Amino acid sequence: MRRILTESPRRVFGDPVEFHTLGRISSGDGLHTLRRLGPDLLVSVGAPEIFKPAALQTARLGAVNVHNGRLPAYRGLFGTFWEALAGEAWGYASIHVMESGIDTGAVLAQGGVPLEGRSMLDVLTAKKELGGRLLAWLVQHVAREGRFPPARPADPAASSGYYSWPTLRDLGAFKVRSLRRVLHPARPSATAAESWPAGMVHDQ
Repeated sequence: MRRILTESPRRVFGDPVEFHTLGRISSGDGLHTLRRLGPDLLVSVGAPEIFKPAALQTARLGAVNVHNGRLPAYRGLFGTFWEALAGEAWGYASIHVMESGIDTGAVLAQGGVPLEGRSMLDVLTAKKELGGRLLAWLVQHVAREGRFPPARPADPAASSGYYSWPTLRDLGAFKVRSLRRVLHPARPSATAAESWPAGMVHDQ
């Protein structure tokens, strides 16, 4: 496993690239390493911890996170699950600025994935691919312009919610809804309700 973790990134990024295996980002050796390196940009993809202000402040331009859910409606954990449970026609991959609040930062890029008629595995795979494309676009913009792209304007009327671990009741309701979708598949909306920037590619 250690060999895979050390060799696989080099297949993508090539040499010379410096890699560090850290315990925690916001304390101890992890925070010390970040301060020593002085990164321009921090990127979180599935990080198992919340980046605290001390870690976020080490990046000259800031930090971004790839989130599986529409923001600000589906902050927190398991965005895809909650989108599907709510009966959404589309799920989202969002890239937002990281700050002290959980998933509260400005949205820099967002794209949609149709949920109807697809397995959750297929949706999650499509979201990961879409999130990768959004992240590549963002990093290229930052490398070219030296700053983040304009954030999506905040909509004061937009719903905002924080979600955590589902209860047994939530899981039961999800199973029932999934069965209904199999027996009575709905036609997905032609276009996603939201994207940013305008015209950003969607997964079809």
